[in-house]
Amino acid sequence: MNCGPVKLFKSGMKRVFFLSAVLCFFGVISCRPGLASNLNVDHWSAVDAADAPVHFAELKTAGLILNFYSPTCGPCIQEIPALNAYYRETQKRNMQMYMALEQNPSAHGLTPAADASPAQIRGLIRDRMKQDIARYKIEIPFVIMDSSFKVSTIAVGSPDGLITGTPETLLFRTNPLSLDYNFVGPISAAPDEKTAVKDVRFIFALKKLDELSSAQTAY
Repeated sequence: MNCGPVKLFKSGMKRVFFLSAVLCFFGVISCRPGLASNLNVDHWSAVDAADAPVHFAELKTAGLILNFYSPTCGPCIQEIPALNAYYRETQKRNMQMYMALEQNPSAHGLTPAADASPAQIRGLIRDRMKQDIARYKIEIPFVIMDSSFKVSTIAVGSPDGLITGTPETLLFRTNPLSLDYNFVGPISAAPDEKTAVKDVRFIFALKKLDELSSAQTAY
């Protein structure tokens, strides 16, 4: 029986698998995100409660945490007890945490005058946020993102596709600014802090803080 064609076929298939593996390996290496900034987050900027500019890429803290919030978002409000507890944990680790709001009045249930300036729009959002701070006893400082930032359902990988909804909490390495982890949805929807800190999701979020702190120290 002539086995020559079979041997040639098997030999050819081995070469194909080998080449495929090599290409796959180099493909992964070339696409793997490093410590360089990603998805344009190094260009993100905002203003704080006093309308002073905040440039995230210039922060020298051990990490940056951004929680994307909207006053019209029910889960965002449910998350506040857990966020207050989480904020205190970030302070222990020398990290900066903000609640971040899109500079889009309609996303916050606001209707400014047609000729409202960006400063006036920010003022409306700021006043609305201060109501929530008083009502829900929010401890975390807030920022209003630059008008170029959008919460969008565009596919991840687009500059406008990183944050697809609220709430969402992002953990960043600093120096350079680089996304380390993101939580979609509340880190805990428990009704009070005592319950929230025992939530497995909250405990996992604390673990990610420690991992971020360790990574920053090692780097």
